[in-house]
Amino acid sequence: MDASPTVADGVLVGPSLWGASIINLVVDCFDGRYFGSIRAPAQVYDQVLEFLTRNCGRKLSQVMDAEIDISDVIQ
Repeated sequence: MDASPTVADGVLVGPSLWGASIINLVVDCFDGRYFGSIRAPAQVYDQVLEFLTRNCGRKLSQVMDAEIDISDVIQ
């Protein structure tokens, strides 16, 4: 995913649930807050939410570069 330098340097502050498969994200940037959402399949939804929650406070660019281990749910 390509993000503008402003958003990529922003800090992830708020993943939250919205519906059965969507996670809302809030990124705090120098020039304001940016909001977005991602859709995660049911079989990895909990792992993705936990990963994002664990990475709150990190720069969005660092979170995007981090690895998530979902090997236990993928057969």
